Amino acid sequence: MRERTASSPDRRTRARDWGRHALLLLLLVSALLLLRRTGYLSDLRGRLSLPGGPAASGAAAETPLPRPFSALTPVAVTVRGAEGGGRYGAAYDAEETAAVFRRFSVDLGEALGSAGAPRDTDEAALHALLERSALTLHFACPMPLELLSGWLGVEMSSDAAADAPLWLCLSASETEALLGYRTQSGACRVCATAVNPESFRAHTAEYAPNGTLYAWESERLPDGGDALLLPGAPEAAALVSAVPLPRAAETDAIMAAMGMNSFVASSYTEADGTMVYVSDDNTLRLSPDGTVFFRRTVSPDTAADDEGLAAAVSRAWQAAERSLLPMAGDGEMRFAGALRVQAQRTVTIYLDYAADGIPVRLASGHAAEIVLRGETVVQARLQLRQFTRTDRAAQLLPYLQAAAIAAHAQGRAELIYADAGEATACMWVIADG
Repeated sequence: MRERTASSPDRRTRARDWGRHALLLLLLVSALLLLRRTGYLSDLRGRLSLPGGPAASGAAAETPLPRPFSALTPVAVTVRGAEGGGRYGAAYDAEETAAVFRRFSVDLGEALGSAGAPRDTDEAALHALLERSALTLHFACPMPLELLSGWLGVEMSSDAAADAPLWLCLSASETEALLGYRTQSGACRVCATAVNPESFRAHTAEYAPNGTLYAWESERLPDGGDALLLPGAPEAAALVSAVPLPRAAETDAIMAAMGMNSFVASSYTEADGTMVYVSDDNTLRLSPDGTVFFRRTVSPDTAADDEGLAAAVSRAWQAAERSLLPMAGDGEMRFAGALRVQAQRTVTIYLDYAADGIPVRLASGHAAEIVLRGETVVQARLQLRQFTRTDRAAQLLPYLQAAAIAAHAQGRAELIYADAGEATACMWVIADG
């Protein structure tokens, strides 16, 4: 009996211990479930994996920045397999232009990385390059070669890195491969490269001609300049656009993309319905019309070293990917320009929406204007949009007629989706020549 009596308290103690452990386990599981529902865990993972963020250290800090090809995909491409042969072309088709871009990415990277000093030439010489085995990339905005080479994983030592052409050509004869382009000021330039001409010519031979011409090759529009003339008219689906209203999780994602902690931010609503979020020295304003303004009033303490344009665009694209793209529906995001201000040690990255490879022009400006100082977003203006592809086809003029009208106005034809916030229309517009 004494043994039975002595063991009873031990069993009661063990039972209480097990009960406490079970209670702690239950509380832990409940807390994890609550955190999961609030989105905090995914937000924390995002902050830990964001290069340059406060938690980035060791292996995480050494992780290379992602370089999504979609941000730099050209709006049009042409490939000519051999001198005297026909030309293949694709335009305003995200899938096809991206496929060609990827196919020649190694050749293009080698050409940019090995490019020699640019030398001035003339229009006729550039046209001669396009008549050989050649790849040509046409961009929606001037493309800094420093950025293009950086995203292809190579560093340019040539002075050509400072140029930003609207189109770029890699051309090969039997003995050499040359890089040709026209600068924003209109200067025609060419660079020697170390690309193997035989290998490159073999790649261009993979593409069968489909009747694509440049205007200067056409008897019907010889004065049309560099206008690209594909057979027939472009195909584009009609889009429906809307201004999305961010839910709590999406608002938290926008704040996280700007470097704000939504869990410590205070908020209030202004008379016009604008939501204002304040955290430390950061302020984010979310207007009912879908415009987001962010400002960091105190500059980073650390020296803001210039990481290079490729890294800056990667960081801006990451911010847009976390804030704009989750609500964009069928919309994509494309590079639309950059502006360096040396006195302030900042770089502003401009991004635009696109749909199926066709640029979207918002009446109120770029989809995103993100100002970086070093690794830190110090200011941003974002425009939230949601795009939905419909089964209806847009009615568009053929390439030849659109180019002829633009040439008569001394400009060039561009295909865009014009978006005014409530309606979106696919149309040809006339841009500066």
